[in-house]
Amino acid sequence: MLYLVLNDPGVLKPKNHSEIQHSLHFYVKYINIFIIIEAVLFKKTVFSMPNGKTHTKINVILLFVILLSLHTKFMQTYIPPEYLEFDATTIFSLALIFGTYYLSPDLDIQSEPFKRWGILKYIWWPYQKIFKHRGKLHHPLLGPIIIISTVGLLIIAPIVILFNFNITCVPTKYIISLLTGIIISIEAHIIADLIWTKVKRKSNKIKKKLNNSHTTKS
Repeated sequence: MLYLVLNDPGVLKPKNHSEIQHSLHFYVKYINIFIIIEAVLFKKTVFSMPNGKTHTKINVILLFVILLSLHTKFMQTYIPPEYLEFDATTIFSLALIFGTYYLSPDLDIQSEPFKRWGILKYIWWPYQKIFKHRGKLHHPLLGPIIIISTVGLLIIAPIVILFNFNITCVPTKYIISLLTGIIISIEAHIIADLIWTKVKRKSNKIKKKLNNSHTTKS
């Protein structure tokens, strides 16, 4: 059933501007309703910032969704065939998983991804001193650039030089698949934090208004 739905050309057909706007208003409306319910019923917000395990779950689910979507006509139309082959999708999947566990934007604190690097964790230590948490490494553009550049300059480059490895022999599709997987893992973390932050702020504002109204009535 899921396969048939995903391959139905009508499911993923392009929408015009008014349909997209209507869909956005629909989701925002129900998110706001949920926030109000949460603000009234719970003393502590359920919208706490995602921890490491939550980010891992989000990225794993995202990976499965992406892999399933590769079977749709929409993706097969816009993605070159060589990137849909088993070797490219395997590299992409492994890169996304590696990025989730080792290249998290939370490398700017004493996080689990930071500790997983073992003795190499000290390459990330300067960022903990230079940047505040959820600073530059959590920036949608600068975050991936800084993290990937650090790995490239301090780990990959020395290995390439030491073993005299000819990196030009690596097919372009492998490099692109690798970078895409890592970037998506980082961006998914950043976007999840941004959404949680915005929702939490809105929830707190509603709670404050409710508290003020109760105070005024009493």
